[in-house]
Amino acid sequence: MEPSSSQQPVSSSSMPRLPYSTSEISTSSLGNLSRTSSEQDVVDSLQNLCLSYQERIAALEEEIQQLVTTETFDSSVLSQYKARIAEWKGRACPQHDHKLPRLLEERLFPVAIHLLEDELSRLRHELERTVYHLQIIPQTVDDADRLIAEQLQKIRLVDTWTTFYLQNPGNAAAFEAIVKGYSTLEDVEYVKELCLVLQTGSWEQLFTRFFRAVVHFRDMKSIDWIRRDKELDPNWYKEPWYYTYVQYFGTKDSQALCTFDDLIEMLPYLESLGFRNLYLLPHYESPLADGGYDVSAYRARKSLGGEEAYLRFMKAANSRGFRVATDAIFNHTSVEHRWFRRARKGDKRYIDYYLLRNGRKKIGEVERNGNVICRYEDPDKTISERICIFPDVDRTHGLLVTTNTDTDNPTVLQFYRSFYPFQVDLNLENVLVLDEIFHILGEEVNQGILGKRMDAIPYWIKKPGTDSDSLKETHILHSLLKTFLRHLSSRVIVIPEVVKSARSAASYIGEPKQLLGQWDTSEGDLLFAFEMQAKLREMNYLQTVVPFWQLVLELPRLPERADWLNLLEHHDETYLSFYSDQVRTFMASYIQQHGGVVYKNESSAGCRYSNCLDNNLERLATAIFTLYMCPGVPLIYYGLEIGWENNPLHATLAQQWQQQIFEKFELHLPKDKCFDPRELQRGPIPKSKLEQAIHQKLPTIEIIRQLNDLWRHRPSLCSGQIYPIDSGHRSLLSMIRVASKDVPLLCVANLSPQPLCLTIPNWQLEPYFSKKKEEREENHIAVIDLLTQHRLVLIQQPHDSYFLLDMAPFARFILQQQVGDST
Repeated sequence: MEPSSSQQPVSSSSMPRLPYSTSEISTSSLGNLSRTSSEQDVVDSLQNLCLSYQERIAALEEEIQQLVTTETFDSSVLSQYKARIAEWKGRACPQHDHKLPRLLEERLFPVAIHLLEDELSRLRHELERTVYHLQIIPQTVDDADRLIAEQLQKIRLVDTWTTFYLQNPGNAAAFEAIVKGYSTLEDVEYVKELCLVLQTGSWEQLFTRFFRAVVHFRDMKSIDWIRRDKELDPNWYKEPWYYTYVQYFGTKDSQALCTFDDLIEMLPYLESLGFRNLYLLPHYESPLADGGYDVSAYRARKSLGGEEAYLRFMKAANSRGFRVATDAIFNHTSVEHRWFRRARKGDKRYIDYYLLRNGRKKIGEVERNGNVICRYEDPDKTISERICIFPDVDRTHGLLVTTNTDTDNPTVLQFYRSFYPFQVDLNLENVLVLDEIFHILGEEVNQGILGKRMDAIPYWIKKPGTDSDSLKETHILHSLLKTFLRHLSSRVIVIPEVVKSARSAASYIGEPKQLLGQWDTSEGDLLFAFEMQAKLREMNYLQTVVPFWQLVLELPRLPERADWLNLLEHHDETYLSFYSDQVRTFMASYIQQHGGVVYKNESSAGCRYSNCLDNNLERLATAIFTLYMCPGVPLIYYGLEIGWENNPLHATLAQQWQQQIFEKFELHLPKDKCFDPRELQRGPIPKSKLEQAIHQKLPTIEIIRQLNDLWRHRPSLCSGQIYPIDSGHRSLLSMIRVASKDVPLLCVANLSPQPLCLTIPNWQLEPYFSKKKEEREENHIAVIDLLTQHRLVLIQQPHDSYFLLDMAPFARFILQQQVGDST
């Protein structure tokens, strides 16, 4: 079918060139295609839409220019402007009376002019969107073929599924997501399966709210974030991470607190260390009775500068190439949260936001693997067991609340809680709660967040008669939130917090799964390696590589898209439960001797790493080296890079604050019970101390800089296979790391304060560091240390089957064979 004269395409030479575009947009190639009648409709529509939208751009530019040159923006100007926009929006593109062009316009060129308070800013935003969509018009015949095939497939979908998908609002929302390219039929079916497990009786409500949120937040997504996602390496999260508290990082003195604006000033410091991935500890509104994990509102804390400062930080961080992750604290809220305050007043909607356990009674407690386990009986005689998280403070899991106190019928309710008495657990099987979470996540993704750490995830779903630890429904909910985030951004990642053995924790990665046409994992992307953290402590404290290799050789293999997130120290307790009884007792004694505090029946401790290594910066630098040698991705906790020590002054001040907070929540405890050993690892670090460390080039600073630089450029270090190499001594760590696109690297470290000789069997080294035939007589291999660029020699004695290398105390090398140099 030939297009009518009014629909003849205009050649690219007659189209106006956009002054801000890097290249002229052309559609002339489409006019030469030979198509069937329906395909020709597609071509004609694309050409006409292209012309129409370029005309719209010209109109938008003219409108903007008028606004920019107008000195006053009074009501009469605004009224005229709105009238012009209304008239402009009413102009229709030339198109056939066929549903395909309308579908294409909605799919390919969504321009919606929403008249907000700031008309000029909004108009510029819409101009950017229009230009962006024009830039992705197919430029070649092959691109056009693919586009036509996709759109024809959608037409068949429309014809086949319209009746089914419009039967209820949920199907209509999912259908809209498919039409707009935000989802696929396969993903819609997958989401349905997840919703059916979580909400067997009312899955349609959850399904509807899922896709309504997807469409809403995708429609509102900024062009800046769309472009960033498109340009960002899919494996960006496999670079080293730094993590910190906003309020404590780079303060003016040892007791001042920071805001997001202060954090902007610290970005150059992080850049100088080579970090681009930044994880921020709790930033939500909170009474700070549990370090910010008692959320009173899911928005940036006023003491940190509030939402405005937070958005300024996100903009500044993104402009400098940082990728930011934050906490997802959805297991519980503070009793001061608006939802719980409404529940206290008897509002049924908000009572249902939380878990009720009316009539439940505690019938005993036992100790198991160092943990205190409480046993409960429900009115129907069901027995449940729960781990007591803070046994030194409280050994119950209920909160009795009297509601409707201002009426003649007050009611006593027992709410369930996992942590402190001022933190109440959310009902994560309530559709309205999940809808709240969809909107919290959607807003944050549209603000630029690229990662969410799922706090306390094993305990999300609770079922009477179970220990409520890692239930099937918890994994399903985890998958649902991961899928939701993927629908909003292909680059957002999930980091589940699972304090379990590596084998148990690996289940929170899920299975390989196609999401939106790309291979992915059904659950997490990065997984905290807490068991590896324990082995690193044992290795570095006791100067033996045995525990390291015991775990590395048994470490579960994760899907390609996922990886371990390794850490030496962190903001939470030092977990001692990963050790055998004998080793745990020894480690507890060691930590106490180095200024730490052991608690929870020797299952936990609080102490900074530097203290445990005698504040020896060379030894700490070697410990950091071992962190980067672990399978996975390294994460540095703030202050580790300068050897920051225990902060007893901060811990004492926090103790006083904690006691006041506890009393506010009617939890009356003696002062010693209000001491939180974790606070030894927290507190302000002055900016001057961090800058001084940079100026002094501390060994810990330099090793992080060197390793971060190598991580970006040497695949053998960041993603290579690890092969253990015999070293000849239990205090010498030795391995080969090799990747297909890189040469092998020999990574070695001396964990001992004594000089040692590295002794490597020839048969282990030869496959990676082999000599040429003409160099067989030479009794050495020339290597270069990539950390210092110094040249070294692996020496082999005549008729000996070992290569030797002398290593100074706490020395560390990354060695590459120096080909062609026999020095």
